[in-house]
Amino acid sequence: MRAQVRRRFGPAVAESARPVPFAAGVALVAAGPEGERLAAVFAEAATALGSAIDTAHREGAEHLYFFAELNTTETARRATAFSLATTVIDPDADFQGFQPAPSPAAEPVPAALAPVAERLASSGLDIVWEHGVLSGEWLGLEVARATLDQSGAVVDVGVGRHDREAHRLVHPEGPTDESLAEAVRVVVELRRPGARAHPANRLVPERWLRAVLIRHPGLVGLSALQAAPAPSARDGLRQRGIAPAWALDADGRPTVVVCSVGVDPDLVPAAADARLQAPSWPGVPDHARTGPDAWRLVLAVPEGDDHPLNRRLVALLRRPAELVTVPAGWRFLGA
Repeated sequence: MRAQVRRRFGPAVAESARPVPFAAGVALVAAGPEGERLAAVFAEAATALGSAIDTAHREGAEHLYFFAELNTTETARRATAFSLATTVIDPDADFQGFQPAPSPAAEPVPAALAPVAERLASSGLDIVWEHGVLSGEWLGLEVARATLDQSGAVVDVGVGRHDREAHRLVHPEGPTDESLAEAVRVVVELRRPGARAHPANRLVPERWLRAVLIRHPGLVGLSALQAAPAPSARDGLRQRGIAPAWALDADGRPTVVVCSVGVDPDLVPAAADARLQAPSWPGVPDHARTGPDAWRLVLAVPEGDDHPLNRRLVALLRRPAELVTVPAGWRFLGA
């Protein structure tokens, strides 16, 4: 990192730079050649952007230079949500920053999937449309999904890729109503408070919280909530992520509610990114499609998960947001 700072700002800046604690990588703080106080941070993952912004701000930096091998133009877009000037470095360029990518519009649900959505809903599952996948979820855990190919709708049953592949071997023509009902029965028994320890009651807890808030929107001061897609698709059920939803508040103002469980340093950047995409979400009324500036942003976490890091990051957003907590026994409310 010191060598990178030397190449960009010269030897005097590099030699005067001092390291500061940064758990996700390494951070240096220095006075720049124009007197600007800068922070150069190398992180193990682009999801450490929030931690880097917090570290730079606490050290009094006026500009953050953020390095991560998986930096993208999407990382640069997330950085624009904060008041601290941030350059997201392209790992394949010589200290050059990425231009922020525009926020992608969410695609509407294809009409060809409507019969599948009705079938999954009739089995007791919640319907979620996200990144080309129509999911049937029980308390946020995907039990069945449908996608489109050249032949039409393809329906799979199972929790996770390996479970879906196993069901496909048994039912190559597609799941029967009986196999779908059995899969739902198994997940309902396992994904509940008090059930024996099992991945089914540990995976994607943020989506479980969203399912509870959809059933009890008063916990975040709203009267109704609808699930919405996250800005980025998950790589798997074990990947940490956010679970967005949207509503109109009592004043008719469109509101993004982003659910998270545990202490996630990427929560605030991801939530701000979700607000950028919100005007394009399916079902949003026309008056809310003008732009994200009109949208409220509410970050919902269980009691005890409102870490000071995320409260500081909320305060650094260019547009206001609220961090609210739900009762510690929230899982019992979704039974």
